[in-house]
Amino acid sequence: MELKSAFDHPGELRVSGQAKRFLSEAAGWARFLSVLGLVLVALQALVVLSALLFGAISGLSMGPFEGTVIMLIYGLLALFYFFPLYYLFLFSGRAKRAIATDDTIALEDCFGYLRSHYRFVGIIIIIMLAVYILAMAAVAVGSFASIF
Repeated sequence: MELKSAFDHPGELRVSGQAKRFLSEAAGWARFLSVLGLVLVALQALVVLSALLFGAISGLSMGPFEGTVIMLIYGLLALFYFFPLYYLFLFSGRAKRAIATDDTIALEDCFGYLRSHYRFVGIIIIIMLAVYILAMAAVAVGSFASIF
């Protein structure tokens, strides 16, 4: 009689105890980072709202850059930071649940949220690189134009 291993089924992934420990530790750090980030985003949103309110009440001007425009940019940045942090938070929760209950669907969900987190961060990085390249090109064109 031949003994069959639990890992003999091709196309079926098994998660070892060591992998579960690694995933559990990663989920713990993801939870910490996401909660800390979400708290900081909430503080940033509170600062933006209070600055907009104070600016509207006081009527002070900040020169060429209006304070309202700057605060709206900070508000948009807080909104951009929210989504990857939220996906990271969801990843950590689903990973903990998958490990605790050996739930394959929760494991799939957790990796789906991790994928969404990294996709969002990757797109933001691509956009920022494009902005940096355009800014450097504008500076180079401006420098060459001032020479001639």
